[in-house]
Amino acid sequence: MANTERRKTLELVRRARKAVGARRNDKTLNPSETDAVEQLYFILDELEEDLIFAAIEYKVNELSTACEQLKTVTGPLQDKVKGLKNLSKQIDQVAQAVALLVEISIKGAQLLAL
Repeated sequence: MANTERRKTLELVRRARKAVGARRNDKTLNPSETDAVEQLYFILDELEEDLIFAAIEYKVNELSTACEQLKTVTGPLQDKVKGLKNLSKQIDQVAQAVALLVEISIKGAQLLAL
């Protein structure tokens, strides 16, 4: 059942349960009618709970599916991040080497200026 239909059905059940609930204390009903109203109220109450639990289960399943999808994405992302960390280390080494060359060049130029 789609989420929209589930909500609409739940709303209908709630309205019916409230309408039946309003009649539970109706003193104009005979004992047979009172029993029928009571039974109907409890049936609608259980149906409402079942619909709510079904909606919760549906959402839990959706969240579980989303979690699994995220796991399939995070694994490759972690591998890419590791690759980027390695690349970052390489670039850092290059930067250090260039900085060292610059420092050596400056010192060499200073010595030549003497």
